Amino acid sequence: MTNPQRGERTLTVDGEDYTLRLDFEAIARIESELGEGIGLIIQNRFGSTGMSLSDLAVVFREMLRSGGRGNIGLNEAGNLILAAGPKTVGAVIGEVLIATLGGDEGNGPAPARQKRKRASRGGA
Repeated sequence: MTNPQRGERTLTVDGEDYTLRLDFEAIARIESELGEGIGLIIQNRFGSTGMSLSDLAVVFREMLRSGGRGNIGLNEAGNLILAAGPKTVGAVIGEVLIATLGGDEGNGPAPARQKRKRASRGGA
């Protein structure tokens, strides 16, 4: 059973449920294999030009591994993408990324914190 509070999502392919989740280890493996940080991967590869099928398979495989399918290979992940449809898988991957990493990336920097003035300790 998936836990949406942990960013988990379920994808059903040919009647079988697959849990997708993103944890630190999965992020590290994705970054290592694709050669850039997860923020740049999202920005550069999930942008308007779209992600290559092989890049999508890497991210999908790692989310499947984190979701409990630790032995799934890239070929099997790719075949699942083809069976479910790349747009469907891409949408679910996007949901997992947003749920796990937050959806505020496009809203600019966080507002600066203002320092509070200390009240003077002397009498007036």
